[in-house]
Amino acid sequence: MIFRCFPFCFATLFLSVVFSHDAVAQIDFDFPEADVPVLMVYEYYTEAYGERRPTLLVYSDGRVVRPVTKNLVDDYEFTLSEQKFKDVLNKIFVEHDFETISDKAILEEIVSKRKLKRPSPSAFRVTANKSDSSHVVDFGNTWVHDRLGMGRKRYPDAEQLQRFLKVEEICRELSNLALVGGEEAFQDMVKKADSEFKEAYPDGPGIGAANLFSVRRTRNKSVTVRFRVGSKVVDPRPVSVWLTKTKDEGEISIEVKVDQPLQLRDVPSRRAPKRVQ
Repeated sequence: MIFRCFPFCFATLFLSVVFSHDAVAQIDFDFPEADVPVLMVYEYYTEAYGERRPTLLVYSDGRVVRPVTKNLVDDYEFTLSEQKFKDVLNKIFVEHDFETISDKAILEEIVSKRKLKRPSPSAFRVTANKSDSSHVVDFGNTWVHDRLGMGRKRYPDAEQLQRFLKVEEICRELSNLALVGGEEAFQDMVKKADSEFKEAYPDGPGIGAANLFSVRRTRNKSVTVRFRVGSKVVDPRPVSVWLTKTKDEGEISIEVKVDQPLQLRDVPSRRAPKRVQ
C-alpha cells in the first residue's frame, strides 16, 4: 500500500498533528467505552470488502492503531500525548465540525458540476463515536479525492466537502504517524535525514519536517519515509532522502539520491475490486 500526498497538504497536516500546541480543545462530550474507537476509518470502503478491518482506529486514551492485515500482530500502534490528542479532537469535532458534514450534502454541492448521480463504490468512510451517538460520512470517490489536492482546487466553494477533506487529511497523517512509530520516532527520522543530506550536500539548506513527502509500507513489511528537496535547490532535479525501517525497530537504512523522471511503466495499475455476488 502507498500513502502519499503532495508536500503542501502532506507536510502541513503532518506538522499540525505532530507539533501543534496552539489549539485549545473545546471538547465537551463523553467518550464511548474504552474498547470502542472515538474515530474509525475505512479507506476505499466498499461492500465488496465485507468485514475488512478499518485502516485507522483512535481510542479515548489517545492510542492510534493502524491495522494492515487481519492479523492483529501486524498492527502499528502509538499513543498521542494528552495535548496533541485534544488538538486532534478539537480540529475534527470543533474546527471542522465533523458531525454536521454529510455525504448527501457533499454530493449536492458538486453534482451539478460533474453530472454525478451517486458516489462511486470506492469511498473514504469516517465514523466518529460518542458515548450516546455515532456519525458516519461515507464519501471520497476517485475524482474528488484529495490525494493530489484536486478536491480542494476544483470545488473551493463546496463548504462541506472542504471540511471533510480536512478531516480526511488529519486521519491520513495519524495513520502515517503510526507507521513511522509516533512523534518521537518521526523527529528522530528528521534528524537522521538531515545529517545524511548535509553529508551529501554540505552547502544545502538541510532537511526539516516540512520536507516530508511520503510514508509507505512496502510489500516486505518495512516502512519507507521520504523527505524531498525541490528542484534547483542543490541539483537541477529534486533530491530525496529515503529512510527505511522494519517494524521491529531494527537498523534504519538511509539513501540520498536525485529523483528520476517517472516513467509510464512505473505507474501501478489500479483495478476495481471484484464485487461479492
